Amino acid sequence: MSQFNFSGRSLDMASSGRIDFWRQALTMMSYWPLSFVTGYGWNSYPTLFLGYGDPHNSYLMYWFNLGIFGLALYLFIAFWIIRFAVTSLPLIVAEAKPLVIGFIVGFLSLHVALFFVGLYTPWLFIWAIAGTTLRLVIEERRKGVLESAAVPENGGQ
Repeated sequence: MSQFNFSGRSLDMASSGRIDFWRQALTMMSYWPLSFVTGYGWNSYPTLFLGYGDPHNSYLMYWFNLGIFGLALYLFIAFWIIRFAVTSLPLIVAEAKPLVIGFIVGFLSLHVALFFVGLYTPWLFIWAIAGTTLRLVIEERRKGVLESAAVPENGGQ
């Protein structure tokens, strides 16, 4: 039976050092267990880890800085956006569907990638794209409601 190995390298080396960053953050949180709930405060990770400004995991960074409630709130917002866009697909015109589907796929892909990277600069653009796309979805849904209200139920007879 073959065994998975890392070509003689440790798990830390195979993960490009990310496991070590994650271990350090979780160890520091374990020194003050309430931090798992409350976090250490906004942008505290780079302050407390002077040599490491980024844990290479955005979710761990949110958890470390904002606690489980901050992380849960961020995940709630992200899942709500995705769910709203997906459930709106049948209600919007065909011309807008490729844009909304592209946004959904891109937003989901971003959130998979956030497990391995800490993003800072592009968030302004990401939220601008999300807001613009959701506004398009809301306007298309509103048009659909207005058009369905304008058509009599019995076909005009």
